[in-house]
Amino acid sequence: MSRHERNEFGGEHLVAVSSRGEVSTDDQKSHRKTDRESDAPPSGPYNVVVRTCYASRANVEWSFDKTQENLSPLLGFIVEYNTSFTPSEWVVGATTSSDSRSAWIQLSPWATYSFRVKAFNEMGAGEPGYISAAKCRTPGGRPDRHPRNVRTVGDKTNFLVVEWETMPQIEHNAPDFSYIIEVKEKDGDIWTNFVEQDYTVGRKDIHTGTVYKPYIIRVKAQNAVGHPYSQAQAITGYSGEGVPTVAPTNFELASDMAVTATSARFRWDPVSTSTEVIRGKYRGYKIRHWKRNQKETSLREVFIPDSTEANSKQMLRRTGNKVWVDVHNLPPYSHIEADVVVVNTYFSSEGSNILRFSTPEGVPSSVEYVNITYRGSENIELEWGEPSESNGIVIGYQVGYRKVQGLEFGDLEISEIVAERRMCLGGLTPNTAYRVYVWGMTQVGQGEEFFTDIRTAEETSAFLLLTQGKNIKRVDIASTSTSLVRLTKKKFKIQSPASLTFNVRKNIVFFSDKRTKSINMATIEGPHLQSAVRIYQDSKSSISGIAYDWVHEALYWTDGRRKSIRAMTLTREDRKYITTVVDGMGKPRAIALDIQQRYLYWTDWKTPAMIGRSGMDGSSVSSIIDSAIKRPGGLTIDYAERRLYWTDAKRDRVSSCDMDGGDRRLVVRMPGPPDERMFAITIFQDFLYWSDLTSSTLRKVNKRTGKDVEVINTGRGTPYDVKVYHTDRQPEASNACGENNGGCSHLCLPSPHQTPQTTRFLCKCPDDRRYQLSSDDKTCFTDDL
Repeated sequence: MSRHERNEFGGEHLVAVSSRGEVSTDDQKSHRKTDRESDAPPSGPYNVVVRTCYASRANVEWSFDKTQENLSPLLGFIVEYNTSFTPSEWVVGATTSSDSRSAWIQLSPWATYSFRVKAFNEMGAGEPGYISAAKCRTPGGRPDRHPRNVRTVGDKTNFLVVEWETMPQIEHNAPDFSYIIEVKEKDGDIWTNFVEQDYTVGRKDIHTGTVYKPYIIRVKAQNAVGHPYSQAQAITGYSGEGVPTVAPTNFELASDMAVTATSARFRWDPVSTSTEVIRGKYRGYKIRHWKRNQKETSLREVFIPDSTEANSKQMLRRTGNKVWVDVHNLPPYSHIEADVVVVNTYFSSEGSNILRFSTPEGVPSSVEYVNITYRGSENIELEWGEPSESNGIVIGYQVGYRKVQGLEFGDLEISEIVAERRMCLGGLTPNTAYRVYVWGMTQVGQGEEFFTDIRTAEETSAFLLLTQGKNIKRVDIASTSTSLVRLTKKKFKIQSPASLTFNVRKNIVFFSDKRTKSINMATIEGPHLQSAVRIYQDSKSSISGIAYDWVHEALYWTDGRRKSIRAMTLTREDRKYITTVVDGMGKPRAIALDIQQRYLYWTDWKTPAMIGRSGMDGSSVSSIIDSAIKRPGGLTIDYAERRLYWTDAKRDRVSSCDMDGGDRRLVVRMPGPPDERMFAITIFQDFLYWSDLTSSTLRKVNKRTGKDVEVINTGRGTPYDVKVYHTDRQPEASNACGENNGGCSHLCLPSPHQTPQTTRFLCKCPDDRRYQLSSDDKTCFTDDL
């Protein structure tokens, strides 16, 4: 139960009382931990009570014992309070020593206070004990002060605009709080009062019908008890300014200085600076200039203060009955119009006569961007945008570079002027930092520089190949820099690249296209895909994953619509035979080849989901993982350590097993609820990389620890497939079919190794129903032959 208690000092506090008459709270006692594995901030104090509540201060007491120190010596306590006005805002009221069990807190009138206490040690402040059920309610009183920072604003003609800092509720001290605004003319005797009852308002617009006239202003605070004992400070302010009634005349170019690409000297007749015609406080002049017929988009204003301050570039000068100034940063190579106005604090006069002139050619601004499109060990390819301002006729560009060693820069090498906005820099040192510069050029000279820093790749550096959006990209593993891989064959279009694989020894990339339902191949050379051709297209197919047999030169892919795995021989350029390897599947997705042992692995999204295995000839089909798996999206093989890794999008995790499905391990699980974001996966040395559909990034993690997941940003678009491009990903293996295709007339598919010395294969015929395999198990024939 609880009770209200009053004291002779006018305060009231609410305390919680136990059935035995002990002061306490229902939920206040902390759990006291006596056994901890390591030191930590202290536990929260308990039995927090308001022992005394006065009009301007309160005494708060609490309990705390040594078992709550959590193995680190107690340093002290922090007492915090909130009020009914701001219950979510806790304010420090006092800090005490470790020996204290009470503290006095200064309070304001007319507020209800709650208290809590934290203990702290060298590890920091612990969580507070439960909020005290005891509250302290202070009586009302006068406001302690008047509003601060009273001022006038002159942006409204014919009005006296008064502003002040508003006062928070905790400073109202009683109900019926309001602001009293008192105003009189500077030389007058009659005060006019205005009342603002909304305490959140800090501005009053008073119509006076005057322009820049002085007034005396006071802003007072008042509540139901009265006003502060101190007097409100009076200030002198002015009613709003207006548009000056005078304008400069005879605005012209000075004859003693030629117009340059970016500067000119102007002069004009000065105006009277009296308050009556300026209609406000005189500030100086503004020169306004713009490109002819482009005033709305190119207008610039240059403020010219009427100042004799030394070293001012825009200093107003006087010669005879003229004033003049030098204006810089004019737009080069432009037809310009300009005028001049006189200004007070808020308004400008009508413009002078309009002056028309032209600036000569200058140098370009910096180019809009520089992109590194390819980064090799000895060369880089870059492209850049046009200058944001040409400032003349751009005749070309120059590119420069220099080595960077710590804080030291090497000699600058500068290219010849080139017309195209693309260049390849060669002869660079591997694994070296460079600063690369680009300048636009006119006949006048070199424009502003744009530079970017880059490090060349290691000589044998691996990179990631990635399909993302409508692009194929390469991501440098060392630096995580991303660049597009472009087709040089303009008539060949990549519309929606999905899965990919490669032949690293022949520099060939294979990729499927969801839009055209095709598989394509091209030669990769730096940032380019050359000689792109379509090698397979079937409108009834749904190609999910593709994998390349780099020993027997065959391509395997999963077909979700045909519910099968198919293979195509690539040993002959003139003919490519296609056969079904495994059929009767559910929803096959990813595929990976173990060339050394001649097995193929795949993931299947059917219910229940599974990871399957068969020989590369389609024999020995089995399920090696079919439990605790929901949507295996990506699949990759660690050839060095003979393990299989996969992603599970439904469970947001990466798992691994040995090549037979045993020794299953969890590598990493992403935090939070599953959101089906993990997709394709690949491996290189000690790290796994996978595509994240939700964040449109790649992720990297150590395959052994599963810790310290890194994010690799690869630009716009949803990443789909990812592969590591390196010779390690296609290790040496024996050719089961030998040099003569095993004697097979059409397709020779390797069979699984039974022993290390065994070399076996299976001859197969194309899917075309006309073909049959003869009794020699090698030759395919048709009835037409």
